[in-house]
Amino acid sequence: MLFGKIKTRVYFIIGGIILLLISALLFSLFTMKRLQNNLKIQVHTRTVILTLKDNLTFLLDAETGERGFVITGDTSYLKPYSLALQNIIANTIKLRTLTSDNPAQQQNLRSLNKFINLKLSFIDKLILLRKQGDKQTIETILISNKSKYFMDSIRSINQGMQKLEENLFATRLSATAKSITNAKNILIIGFTLSILITIILMLTIIIELAKRAKAEEQLNKSHIELEIKNKDLESKTRFIQENERRIVNIMDALIKTTQLDFSEKLLVSDKADELDAIAVGLNTMSEELEFHLQQLKESEEKLNDAQRLSKIGNWEMDMATNKVHWSNEMFNVYGYGNERFEVSFEKALERMLPEDIEVTKANMKRNMEEGIKLFKDKSILEYESPPSIFTLVLPNRSRKVVRGIGKIILNTHGQVTKMAGTVQDITEQVKAEKELSETAAQMQTIIHNAPHAVVIINAQGEIINWSLQAEVIFGWKAAEVLGKQMHETMMPPVYREAHQTGVNHFLRTGEGPIFGKTLELSAIRKNNQEFPIDLRISAAKSGEEYIFIAFINDITERKKRETELERKNKEIAQFAYAASHDLQEPLRTISNFSNLLSGRLEKYPDQEINKYMSLIQGGANRMSKLIFDLLEY
Repeated sequence: MLFGKIKTRVYFIIGGIILLLISALLFSLFTMKRLQNNLKIQVHTRTVILTLKDNLTFLLDAETGERGFVITGDTSYLKPYSLALQNIIANTIKLRTLTSDNPAQQQNLRSLNKFINLKLSFIDKLILLRKQGDKQTIETILISNKSKYFMDSIRSINQGMQKLEENLFATRLSATAKSITNAKNILIIGFTLSILITIILMLTIIIELAKRAKAEEQLNKSHIELEIKNKDLESKTRFIQENERRIVNIMDALIKTTQLDFSEKLLVSDKADELDAIAVGLNTMSEELEFHLQQLKESEEKLNDAQRLSKIGNWEMDMATNKVHWSNEMFNVYGYGNERFEVSFEKALERMLPEDIEVTKANMKRNMEEGIKLFKDKSILEYESPPSIFTLVLPNRSRKVVRGIGKIILNTHGQVTKMAGTVQDITEQVKAEKELSETAAQMQTIIHNAPHAVVIINAQGEIINWSLQAEVIFGWKAAEVLGKQMHETMMPPVYREAHQTGVNHFLRTGEGPIFGKTLELSAIRKNNQEFPIDLRISAAKSGEEYIFIAFINDITERKKRETELERKNKEIAQFAYAASHDLQEPLRTISNFSNLLSGRLEKYPDQEINKYMSLIQGGANRMSKLIFDLLEY
């Protein structure tokens, strides 16, 4: 039930995360679609603006070609005019298509095309007059300023259209920026919520696992109490059955003797005759029977509670009638809840896996054969079968793992009269055992691949775990040392007694001076070679007993390096001492003679010589100090 709650909550939270992620994804897709549309519109707007600018440029090129031809009469100037004319026509068609969804721009385009046509007609007229050599008419036309009027109108309309498109571009750019901001905010919110929900999921799982551990502990206690109560119940049931038989025998004897009705409690008469004694016995037994029946009822209620807590249901099957009786908890174990119905053997098999059904039938047949064989060999009337594990498939497609234990009951003729047993829901236990097994496997992998040698021993000093690095260092394979005493396998004799004394002291007091400290000791390999190690031991409880974990490093190479370093340090010290002694001898000579010479030159008038002497003495003193410092170092 607890595992079901965890699964429901986990599914609910995971569903929330998936829903958030899907929502964020859909919103992102929607935003990307809008961005694509906005970008397409922006490109469209920018294309309109560029086309308008190109159109104006082409028109200026046409005008420039026309002026060059009019002034010089050179027909090469008509080439730019012809090319510009073609481009103007193409751009006009392109603009009509691009602005087809904008009525205002279509109106502006019609006005623009009107003036462009007037301008082009004006240019054609000037070109024709120049070809005819009519310069006077050309001058008259140019003086009229019609060309300037046409160009100013074209520029005005063109700029108006460009401004309108730029306004549209700015509006669409703002919409794009807003869409990007909204998408970013939604994604950040979705990601944050997903993280929060994931944290809630982890906390929920941790809390529910703690509850499950507590429930399993309570379940174990209830199971023990159930066994005690079952034994007490069986004892009381036997007592009541014995009393019932005694009462029936007495009642039959009284009815035959006195012909009285004993359906009501008998009254004790004043006569101390045999009948009164019987009545007293019956009344006493009736009171005892009522008392034990009440106790039996209370025990049955406690038994039901214990079965509910431990998820253990019991069943019985009468082989003569094929009738099956289930306790209340059996219905819960099989997933029927409060639903009640007449149970049959076939009904009990409905929710089992096909392969488990075949195994169950085969086990039942084998158990009956084994029970009959034991009766024939040893006159045993009951045979309890080994536990069997099988799986139940519930209507919601979930599965339960259950453990069943059966019992064959025979009569004195060796015939099977009844079958009984219990079924326990062990789904949570199986899951916990699987998780424990996986954790143990992970821990073993960590130990196996640790860079240090890891050796674990129990309170008796037996090796129970031997890592791969321990095999490398000591030369023993794990299979060779598991179960052996650690001090006999890897410890020199000189340490063995102290080791055993320390372990015994820790087991008595829970204290030990070496635990948690790194020690340098000697160990022995498989070939009895002794070598140096550093050792760190920790103690931990595994169940009710202590285990000791040793982390070991082979420091042979390190010791060699330390020995070599110490030897070299000694050589350096000797060299320094010899070198300083050899240096001090001539230095003392220099210092002494310089002092003598300096004393004689005190009154010597040449100051430069005195200065040189002072420098010699100073250098000798500094050299002496350096040699002294070298010796100190």
